[in-house]
Amino acid sequence: MTAATPSSRRTEQCAAATPPVRQLAAHACLHLQVRAGTRIQLLQGRVRLVEPPRWLGETMVWPARALEPGGLHVLQQGGWLSLQALDAQPVRWLMHEPATPLAGLRRALRRLARWPVRAQQAPAR
Repeated sequence: MTAATPSSRRTEQCAAATPPVRQLAAHACLHLQVRAGTRIQLLQGRVRLVEPPRWLGETMVWPARALEPGGLHVLQQGGWLSLQALDAQPVRWLMHEPATPLAGLRRALRRLARWPVRAQQAPAR
């Protein structure tokens, strides 16, 4: 077994950070739960994106918009999202989820775990 080099670790981290391409069949509808800050990036096809419901005064509304290929939308609040394919061709898209609140702490702890530890030597008498 060979030791991982810094460049191979970076490659693994980049591969892990890239979200998988998701697919939606033609004329299909998908409902999924998302967190605030989630980014939806459309690669192929057209979709109608219905955001999680929100209150506008005393009325609940479901903001909706159409996304074209190459379109990107950031969700302002979390909840249930609906994606509806508008064309007779399959839809390909990416979902970039926001980092968890503890992600920065985890990164710092991983860095500290790799920090070289030097044994303190007692002064000679």
